[in-house]
Amino acid sequence: MDGVGYLHLRGKNPPVWYVNFTVEVLSPEGAVIRQRVRKRIGPVTELTEQQARARKNEILVSEGATAISTGARPVSPTVAEFVALRFMPEHVALLKKAGRLHYGTYLKNHVLPGIGPLRLKDVSHDDIQRLIRLKQNVKPRLIRLKEEVPDALSPQTLRHIRNVCSAIFRLAIIHKLHQGPNPAQYVRLPKMKRQPKRALTPEECRMLLPALTTPVREMASLSMCTSMNFAEMAGLVWQRVNLTAEAGTADGENLPAYSLAVRQNYFAGEYGSVKSESRERIVPLPMFVVAALQEIKAASKFTGPDDPVFCNRAGRPHTIANLNKRILKPTAESLGMGWVSWHAFRRTHATLMDQENAAIADRIAQMGHSALAMTLKYTSADIERRRGIVELVSALIHGRGRRGPSENQG
Repeated sequence: MDGVGYLHLRGKNPPVWYVNFTVEVLSPEGAVIRQRVRKRIGPVTELTEQQARARKNEILVSEGATAISTGARPVSPTVAEFVALRFMPEHVALLKKAGRLHYGTYLKNHVLPGIGPLRLKDVSHDDIQRLIRLKQNVKPRLIRLKEEVPDALSPQTLRHIRNVCSAIFRLAIIHKLHQGPNPAQYVRLPKMKRQPKRALTPEECRMLLPALTTPVREMASLSMCTSMNFAEMAGLVWQRVNLTAEAGTADGENLPAYSLAVRQNYFAGEYGSVKSESRERIVPLPMFVVAALQEIKAASKFTGPDDPVFCNRAGRPHTIANLNKRILKPTAESLGMGWVSWHAFRRTHATLMDQENAAIADRIAQMGHSALAMTLKYTSADIERRRGIVELVSALIHGRGRRGPSENQG
């Protein structure tokens, strides 16, 4: 196939959608020849333009994979054609927003410029290995002239490039458009050089948290005490937060006193499901966090069941880029803690749970790392047992003199 075809209307009463495109075929003598093809799609009375475009794409895929009426054998589509007509709609489009952005970035910047023009059936292990080798020696484009230029793309980036290639050819093999093993299967990568992972000490927590301003202070505290990541906190709505001493319900299920239910996240402008099924969990809230959330609710105009707990003036969830730029990074750097990130808060929770000798089942349930959490999250006894260790973690990061919920003050 050549390009993505040309959709147009012909005739009257009613006009009919057609698609024109070019195919490359092999003549009986073995020469590659190009042929123009026109296919009828359907009348405008039956198909909208969007439906016609969808049908056009189906036709282009079909014509690229099956013999046409001349009897000549079709040539395999290029990697770029296969990605546009099959890989994107059949694989990437079904992913969550983060996955779609991830694949889109690596396809656009690395994979398609490297192997996009190659015929799908002809791509070999050597082609993928060559792509990795070339990328390994490419210096990323500078954003500012004063930035230091790394010697090459990171091993983690190279791994992502290899994995995207592998996903493309897994689908191609399923559709019998590539023969033999996956050419990305045995591609060698440079050794990973991971940066040391850091968690905040209790002393660092007690230095950082008071310096932060709302809502970052409350979100950081919540993350350290419950292990919630930024997307989960951004996706948190009031109907899934119980700030009272009485049990309630969320999504038709039990929500114990002073706890919240993690059910969705908010990423890149849209709500979606959490990262994995085990990340759907109920976590107990320490009294310090309960009081902080009560203050946020009292000061907010957006307190309806579906309103986000952490929102901007327009009632939309805060974005990680905005809060990083305005509050978190400047504050952390001023304290000599420029390495601090949202994931460091989640890691801090795991580290402190370990230091406090929390049971492994409780640590798993809090972090949402295993299917075991699914058997624990709905039992009140489990929530109450975990509440004790969460209070210990809260005392470590906030200091022993913690606040209680407003309804108990007076």
